[in-house]
Amino acid sequence: MSNRVRSNPHSGDSVAFLTTSDESHGKCFRFEYRARAVTAALPDHSHADQVERLEVTAGRLHCRVGGELHVLAAGESLTIQPGVPHSVWNESPEGSRTIAEFRPVGSMQALFELAFPVPEEGD
Repeated sequence: MSNRVRSNPHSGDSVAFLTTSDESHGKCFRFEYRARAVTAALPDHSHADQVERLEVTAGRLHCRVGGELHVLAAGESLTIQPGVPHSVWNESPEGSRTIAEFRPVGSMQALFELAFPVPEEGD
């Protein structure tokens, strides 16, 4: 497994870093998220200075944006503007695949690096 593709051993979810902060000079963090775990909606949160874009490539993704529920299917996308409360989750046992993007990067890449650490030698 490279530093660009990481898995969470507890959930089975994985993330593949497509464009990093270093590569985009802090302008964009883009990644593919493969959700395998069925999850409930988390409490809404917002990003003060970032635009978040989600594009589903397989399965279905549940999103609550500004209090409105969206269920995105493969080929559909959604853009969340700064300051808008939202939550994103997977309800399907079949999982989902999503390309996500944050502009500018802010702290999002660091948060995903913490949630999906590089495995140590021998793991």
